[in-house]
Amino acid sequence: DVVGKTCYEMYKARDEQCLVCPSQRTFETGESQHHEEVLIAANGDNVAVAWFSAANNGPVVRVRMSQDGGANFGATLEIAAGRLAGYVGLTFIDNGTVAVSWVGRAASGNNVLQLRTVTIDGTPGDTRQVADIEQLRVFPQLGYQDGQLFLFWTDVRNGHSRMHAARV
Repeated sequence: DVVGKTCYEMYKARDEQCLVCPSQRTFETGESQHHEEVLIAANGDNVAVAWFSAANNGPVVRVRMSQDGGANFGATLEIAAGRLAGYVGLTFIDNGTVAVSWVGRAASGNNVLQLRTVTIDGTPGDTRQVADIEQLRVFPQLGYQDGQLFLFWTDVRNGHSRMHAARV
């Protein structure tokens, strides 16, 4: 039941308010607020940073790569833009490639989980639609083990919450 729950309890699985809280700022100012969510993954000296932003009503998922432990980063790459909700995931799938996931909207209007790979030199792979989802606010988690990439998420269908997994 979500009645009486805070956003950080429901969407972040936290016990306390986020340090940067756009909801609180919205109530304080009466104006729309946004906050970028940043994820970092490392594999040896290779580092990837991915984030979602909806600044200026322009939802976008971006990534930057480093090959020297984060001392220097390559160009910012736009992974996805347009009809996005964010909820980005990030993991290395080998020493030179990351997988980035996010929640978006298909042309049909359905919510979808999407995924794209990016090599350490900044070469993006094709965007793949992994699954249709009912909820917009899901927190997909990427995992890589024994040469296989998995995407896990919870979705509600017909009033029942279920855990899902896809090998991608």
